[in-house]
Amino acid sequence: MLDELTNHFIICGYGRIGSTIAEEFGRQGVPCGVIDRNADKVHGIIAGGGIAATASASRDEVLLLVGLERARGLIAAVSTDAE
Repeated sequence: MLDELTNHFIICGYGRIGSTIAEEFGRQGVPCGVIDRNADKVHGIIAGGGIAATASASRDEVLLLVGLERARGLIAAVSTDAE
């Protein structure tokens, strides 16, 4: 479903900060999708009606697949600067 979003936000990382941002976007009706390496977190997001993908957000091809060119913005909420 990420490939169908337009004018959305991409949240990279679903830890403490990423999940808080996603929840706030959900309350405000702002379209967003999450990219996280943890499959359990991604399954939880999808089970709750959200849009998410299990992948590394540090790869250009992943960002293009989730609609970076159509997105309103990208939020990097990953745990390390290297990511």
